[in-house]
Amino acid sequence: REDNGPLSEEINRCGFLMTIATSQAQPSLNLAQAVLLVAYELSAVCINNTPARRPPGLVPQVQLNLLYDRIAETLNNLGLVNRGSEDLKSYIARNIAHLIGRYGLTHWEVNMLHGICTAINHKCKPSG
Repeated sequence: REDNGPLSEEINRCGFLMTIATSQAQPSLNLAQAVLLVAYELSAVCINNTPARRPPGLVPQVQLNLLYDRIAETLNNLGLVNRGSEDLKSYIARNIAHLIGRYGLTHWEVNMLHGICTAINHKCKPSG
């Protein structure tokens, strides 16, 4: 949608977000211009016509999505809910996903975060 950009739901599913710097005199780009600029920048990182690859050891998006679901579940177990009109749990989960998406995670880091979620979820269970 060139008129208003992507929907919030679409942005939340993105594994990686970027900003294209523009001038204040012409602050927006149409889709074709944006795709052309991104394709050009991606081609600049290619070596001998071989696309640059993700650094070795980083987990694929599918595994990150499972981690994001686990983090959202943990935030829910912590009782993070709406604060006024703000959905605090969704806000925190979305920002964690954007943070992780900027850098990627190794298998060890994903396992560590799953372990932290397990420990938190265990502590949140009612006694008895």
